[in-house]
Amino acid sequence: VPTDPLNIQIPFIESALSASRLHGKVTNVYYEYIQLSQGISQGRVESVKDFLNRRPDAVDEWINLYETPLLKACACGKPEIVKELLRRMTPEQMLPKMSQNASYHTPLTVIAVSGNMEIAEALVAKNPKLLEIPGINGQIPVVVAVENTQMEMARYLYTRTPVQVLLDDDGYHGSLLFLNAIFYKMLDIALDLFGMCRRLAVTKHLQIESIPIIVLASKPDLFPCGCHLGPLERFIYSWIQVKMPTLPEASRSNKDNRSKFPYT
Repeated sequence: VPTDPLNIQIPFIESALSASRLHGKVTNVYYEYIQLSQGISQGRVESVKDFLNRRPDAVDEWINLYETPLLKACACGKPEIVKELLRRMTPEQMLPKMSQNASYHTPLTVIAVSGNMEIAEALVAKNPKLLEIPGINGQIPVVVAVENTQMEMARYLYTRTPVQVLLDDDGYHGSLLFLNAIFYKMLDIALDLFGMCRRLAVTKHLQIESIPIIVLASKPDLFPCGCHLGPLERFIYSWIQVKMPTLPEASRSNKDNRSKFPYT
């Protein structure tokens, strides 16, 4: 049985169902959701609508060992199905629910891995609280996006994650984001964090092995020099003007919070 909720496969479930039917009975408790599960994975919006019209209670149920309909639609990268599910759900129903079989991912941490911006925007619009909730590994969505080198997603989530979430718990999420932003070369995020709270660069959090300044020192590739260039190339290099990248426009609440810091 897969141990990662993102790796659950329908053929595994279907084979289990087929085996149970051969013995004249259905033993899989998720059998009633197989049509919904297949409709989501295959991107058949009308099939999903038909099922939920008959079973509206299934919109936030566990449809296999590891997934609710929303988690599955996010993992499969089906934006139209995600939007249909969100239309039927309350913001509270989007929040992670515990299963007796597994710990949880959240819809936004799943999408942070894949980088699907259309789905991410729909999720955040429906419930911004998802920006603050860690997934199974204890990391909030923006950190997950950085670790998976999803640059556009990381910048989008960063500008919308409340500042206080990054600074709470002695700056755990902020420190983790800072050092990962350096390691994965998202220096605009690292620079903004430095302007917001400089102590994050040099303070070691008890739950994190390293600190941003050490990670920075271990990345000489971030400091290119012209010593390997010829005379003409060095001359040209000296006249190149580099424009710093800018982060996307932040949401109103974050824009107010960050207004006193540079590089926002």
